[in-house]
Amino acid sequence: TGLCRDRTGRVTGVLARVRGGDTVTFRAPLTIGADGLRSTVARLAAAPTVRRGAAASALVYGYWPSPSAWQYDWFYRPGVSAGIIPTNDGQVCIWAGLPADRFADERRRSGMEDLFARVLTEAAPEAATLVARAEPIGALRGFPGMPGYLRRATGPGWALVGDDGYF
Repeated sequence: TGLCRDRTGRVTGVLARVRGGDTVTFRAPLTIGADGLRSTVARLAAAPTVRRGAAASALVYGYWPSPSAWQYDWFYRPGVSAGIIPTNDGQVCIWAGLPADRFADERRRSGMEDLFARVLTEAAPEAATLVARAEPIGALRGFPGMPGYLRRATGPGWALVGDDGYF
């Protein structure tokens, strides 16, 4: 909920709210922001954005069983992309990427499952065959397009990692 600072402005920890509503202070010589795209740490540290993307892509992804998968596979075609990423417990994350405006239009008209199948078939027919033969583990997720950014990743007593610093 807040950053602790010394009299020079250096970050010295965080103020947090725990389950039940109590607040607690955690002191640290270095506070790491690892809380994602809409990082509270980045906002409270006033980390400036030093570069912002002009275009945006969108993704649809899900998880499937694939005990023998051991490598990353990427597929690129004009206007679409896809990938297969081995994860935990014999699963793979399979994703399909497309322009953000197409994502919004087709998701509204046909739903997430049809959109995913169509884009995956365009980008990676091999992956589409794998998906067609197996049931997904959980629901598909969509990541609507947003432009990328690069924030200044460090300051007095703080640092940003992952999506906190860049996307």
